[in-house]
Amino acid sequence: QEAWEKLRSGLPCDVVFCDIEMPRMNGLELLSNVQKDEVLCDLPIALLTSRGADRHRQVASKLGATAYFTKPCPDQTLLNAAQRMMEGEVLLPGSSKKPKKKSSPTVPQDLTPENSDGNLPDETNNSVLIIDDSVMVREMLSMTFTKAGYDIEQARDGQEAWEKLRSGLACRLILCDIEMPRMNGLELLSRLQEDEKISQIPIAMITSRGAQKMQRIAAERGAKGYFVKPYIEEVLLDSAQRLINGEVLLDVHSLVES
Repeated sequence: QEAWEKLRSGLPCDVVFCDIEMPRMNGLELLSNVQKDEVLCDLPIALLTSRGADRHRQVASKLGATAYFTKPCPDQTLLNAAQRMMEGEVLLPGSSKKPKKKSSPTVPQDLTPENSDGNLPDETNNSVLIIDDSVMVREMLSMTFTKAGYDIEQARDGQEAWEKLRSGLACRLILCDIEMPRMNGLELLSRLQEDEKISQIPIAMITSRGAQKMQRIAAERGAKGYFVKPYIEEVLLDSAQRLINGEVLLDVHSLVES
């Protein structure tokens, strides 16, 4: 958070080295914010962390990290890498980082062409909306569905998802966490069911809360599926296609009330 505020206020620098696990705003969230900023997006960011798992590298790569180092790392290695990054090299294989290329400005909402069908799914729309307050979870799910050929939209909480859907975002399926700030998943469920068009989009909860009572509440509020983290990719993808095809995978009548 402090780094983001300093960068946004004009702090001049040529390269950023950043940890992943930090309070307020973690390194992946900072990386995501920087890549979305038209002014800061060219700034090379290297993650320097004790988390060396391949999945963390994959997420960092997807978010546009320029390099990824696991602690402890020799000083000379970091110094050489810093010089190469400042010269424009991308050191993380497969990174989405495109040095020295400005991102296209975001089109204001009021200038976006109106879609008369709004949120209604159609055969040409293959989008899945992923809603979770964890950038790690969002990116892992995004990779799972992108590999399967889906287009991805993301929202960091129910409020952002609600605003996107109300402004006309069209998608075939919504995957939503339950515990999130501002508007949680159950609150979003209730709102979606009150909208005639949006309520036609199947929504499934994907959460660490596996209690049957919670599943029943979700089903009563209109959820068509319910998955408990950690998920199995093949099961999730198969279920997603079934939901898109109109199946209901969460039956309120099969859940015993407790």
